[in-house]
Amino acid sequence: WKKRAFAHLPDTLFVVVTFLFDRLLLSYLRSEWDGRRYDGRIAPRKIGRKDFWNRLHIAYRDLRIQNTLTHFKSQRATGPQAFIDMFFSDFEELYADLLSSDPCEFPGLRQSIETALANNTTPCGVITGIGTFKDGNSGLRAGAVISNANFQAGAFDMASAEKFCKLLVACAEQNLPVICFISSGGMQTKEGAGSLFCMAAINDRITRFVRDYDLPVIMFGFGDCTGGAQASFVTHPLAQTYYFSGASMPFAGQIVVPTYPLQGNYGINDSDAESRQLQVAAFVVREHSSTPSHYDSTRTLHEYLADAGVPGIWGVDTRAITRRIRSQGVMMGAVTLGDPAAALNELRSRPSYDAVNFVERVTVGASYAWSGDGGKRVAVVDCGVKYNILRLLAKRGCQVRVFPAQATADEVLADNPDGVVFSPGPGDPVHNGPTVTTARAVIDRVPTLGICLGHQIIARALGGGTYKLKFGHRGGNHPVQDLDTGRVYITAQNHGFAVADDGLPGDIVVTHRNLNDGTIEGLRCRNRPVLTIQYHSEASPGPLDNEYIFDQFMALLRDA
Repeated sequence: WKKRAFAHLPDTLFVVVTFLFDRLLLSYLRSEWDGRRYDGRIAPRKIGRKDFWNRLHIAYRDLRIQNTLTHFKSQRATGPQAFIDMFFSDFEELYADLLSSDPCEFPGLRQSIETALANNTTPCGVITGIGTFKDGNSGLRAGAVISNANFQAGAFDMASAEKFCKLLVACAEQNLPVICFISSGGMQTKEGAGSLFCMAAINDRITRFVRDYDLPVIMFGFGDCTGGAQASFVTHPLAQTYYFSGASMPFAGQIVVPTYPLQGNYGINDSDAESRQLQVAAFVVREHSSTPSHYDSTRTLHEYLADAGVPGIWGVDTRAITRRIRSQGVMMGAVTLGDPAAALNELRSRPSYDAVNFVERVTVGASYAWSGDGGKRVAVVDCGVKYNILRLLAKRGCQVRVFPAQATADEVLADNPDGVVFSPGPGDPVHNGPTVTTARAVIDRVPTLGICLGHQIIARALGGGTYKLKFGHRGGNHPVQDLDTGRVYITAQNHGFAVADDGLPGDIVVTHRNLNDGTIEGLRCRNRPVLTIQYHSEASPGPLDNEYIFDQFMALLRDA
């Protein structure tokens, strides 16, 4: 019962409390009854927890954080007026007449509504309006949706959904972005099960707002942003969220730091691997699960890293590292068991990530046949290929053969392929001169597709340039617009370099743009059968709605 009531508290704390009442208290009473000196001790091995004392220390810190949060909440500093005063000027509330209702006569809800009205508090889960957002400059006119934590803990209800949807329409008409500050007491199902359907309407309106009007919806969660209603639109596919898979080639030579605190709770399934071996240089997490729960799991994250000889470290404030990277950009790092000063000196003596050709470290040693017995023959140049690219080509009836990144054009074309794919991979494309030379010869002979690093290699082969991004594009929710159709796709991305706009030849057409920063996400040739995309159309992990690029490539093969 306590665990269900306080689900946000760590398991270790409940293990200790249970041990206290189930074992220590009983042994103490027995020693008192028998007149013996009590010598009770906490024996971690009896509790059944590995690394018990470290976990207990983390639990204690979490309790202190919870105590601070509880004190902060008691000050009611996160009411809607506080956000309005802090972030907006000349704010005008809209749709204030839309209030929560009590159609099911839920006990206590009517009284809560009347109390809110008597206290001049809006009896609705959100406050909506338009104002000037204080951006540090001249200000930005924007719509605002703010959780009303002063009423039913900000529970989302049908009136909240109606206000949200009306605001999106108003902002679309005025060409204004929408900024949301969202907390949650959950869904206001006191209005009946019908209220659950309002979330489908909101998610549909957000999609239309971003896709059809090219306007952003920016979400800021605060407080207990855990309710099912709020979670469904705070984590809407067009919002920015980040997750990584350590089994992808583009991570070669990198220390990966997931922003989500808990890792490994699903365990490891070897059939999900996307490369021959684990490619990360190290894995840094806030907390890892030693007891994964998934029917396909064969081992833990710790065992996976240990078997691959990859160092991992946990108990690290990964959010603090993320904030540092977001302000300073991608930087070199090290994981050590020794003296930090010595590790820092060692790190400074090593070449930077940009100076290393990681493709030659991850590419295959010799060509090999993948699978497929269809009519079209496709050669894949392995710059760090993900297996799902090969699967998707074979699924479309292709006979697939994989070649090393250093293979010459003659070696690739000797297999008489109907088309060639240049795969994703790690690092700076400036180091891949031989592969660029191969691409330059191939694109004049057969239809060619470039994905991620392959996109950059083909761009350089066509006479374009590339440059380093400050942060890179990482994660599974990057919006990319197809400039031919206007459609917006949600894409998985993991790269630190991009194709430059300046210097592209006249026969090259930019087909896709990143809606976050405007960088090039796709190219095609006017006079040659060449397609490229910067993002991961093969997903694994990521959205599945970008596999269309393989269908377009197949069309090039049929038309050649």
